[in-house]
Amino acid sequence: MHDAMGYGYMQALITMFQRLLDEVDKDVTRVQDKLANGMKRVAWVIKRNEGTLEIREKYAESLLTSAHMNIDTASSCCIALLILVLIILLVLLLLV
Repeated sequence: MHDAMGYGYMQALITMFQRLLDEVDKDVTRVQDKLANGMKRVAWVIKRNEGTLEIREKYAESLLTSAHMNIDTASSCCIALLILVLIILLVLLLLV
């Protein structure tokens, strides 16, 4: 009698594990399909943006260069203005 109960218990465990493995297999297949679709999308985006990266780099470089030139121009103007003010103050100091 104990052998029959043990055998029935083992059969129930085997059935439960088979169902669990089937569910895991379905989940793995679903995840695999989603991953494959995601990889296809990533490849599509990469292929679509292949030529634009070089253009973006050149555009960013030109923006940085022009910003650098604007900063240089502004600082040169400030220095010139300071020199002019100092000359005027020196002349006023000498006149007084």
